Amino acid sequence: THRRFLARIDGSYGPVPNKRLLGLLSMPFNRTSIQSLYCVGDSAFPGQGLNAVAFSGFACGHRVAVDLGLKPGLPEPIDNAISGLLSEARLKI
Repeated sequence: THRRFLARIDGSYGPVPNKRLLGLLSMPFNRTSIQSLYCVGDSAFPGQGLNAVAFSGFACGHRVAVDLGLKPGLPEPIDNAISGLLSEARLKI
């Protein structure tokens, strides 16, 4: 089913890792290093499945709204520090 409807190699889904992943921390979050470019879907946190993809869309929508100043978020220095730490940890994995 996955192979037929998702057009994925051997029916796989999610990101194709080039090394063993260590849990959800290794998955990309909604932000990218390119300003105003976001990740959403089964290849982004929290991963595969209908509920996870729906949550990914919800989280990305919230992230965009915070970045545009339409919704309150964490104070910018704290938000940037947390995002930076998570990005650095994922690069080490």
